[in-house]
Amino acid sequence: MIEASHLTKTFGRRTVVDDLSFRVDPGVVTGLLGPEGAGKTTTLRMILGLERPTSGSALINGRPFSQLERPDNSVVAMLGGKWLSHGWLGRFRRRQADVLVPPGPRRRAGMAEAALGDPDHYVFDEPFAGLGQEGARWMRQSLRRLAAQGKAVLVTGHSLAEMAQVADTLLVLGNGRLMAATSVDEFISTSGGPAVRVRAQRQAELYDLLLGMGARVTPRISDQGVSLLVHGLPIARVAEAAVNFGIIEMVEEDATLERALLERSGMNVPTVGTLARGGIT
Repeated sequence: MIEASHLTKTFGRRTVVDDLSFRVDPGVVTGLLGPEGAGKTTTLRMILGLERPTSGSALINGRPFSQLERPDNSVVAMLGGKWLSHGWLGRFRRRQADVLVPPGPRRRAGMAEAALGDPDHYVFDEPFAGLGQEGARWMRQSLRRLAAQGKAVLVTGHSLAEMAQVADTLLVLGNGRLMAATSVDEFISTSGGPAVRVRAQRQAELYDLLLGMGARVTPRISDQGVSLLVHGLPIARVAEAAVNFGIIEMVEEDATLERALLERSGMNVPTVGTLARGGIT
């Protein structure tokens, strides 16, 4: 089992991973999911002993990585498309094949070599990056097969649609914090159904009004500016509420995997103060 307890990492004044607690059980694929900059890779690096936590702990079978007697028989990891070599802590294999062989065949060869030690834990950072359709299918099958063999499998990714095809459990990160720990189906269902996206000239006031009407309102950035994503009210009621606030745009959106991830991870979401200062700019 892999277990993180109140795991925190800061670089200067910037907190990259913030009080993160979770566990990765044997026999399941656990997906660590979040947009770029959410803290996924830094979390893996702390688990693998490549970064020292500012506070908290990351344990593999109850021990820090540095205290594992036989790392190759305990954990296999792939970071940045390369397989981690435990020959000593923190070194990566730099073979000619890493440069000359395409990602798909390289990962197949690495997986076969790693399996020789029969490790109990597998850690993959963005394992689908750079893979074509066939390579991605092979990777999904490999991850599911490892879980079926009783291995603890931890995978990072930024695509919820991709993760939904392989993960049993989702750990959703946003700004270094754990925003949700759930199954894919539950994650989607609790993220709400259809929503109304509205932009208005007086957004901050509209935001307060919609909250007062019992709606769940999420500010959202797009190429057109800042809009409000409204759950819990039909489009007709949103229109009635917004009519006196200078409606610029209003559309109804169906629920999607990626929208659910954006909302729940809290990434790229402006503050109400931003709305008040700049409206839609």
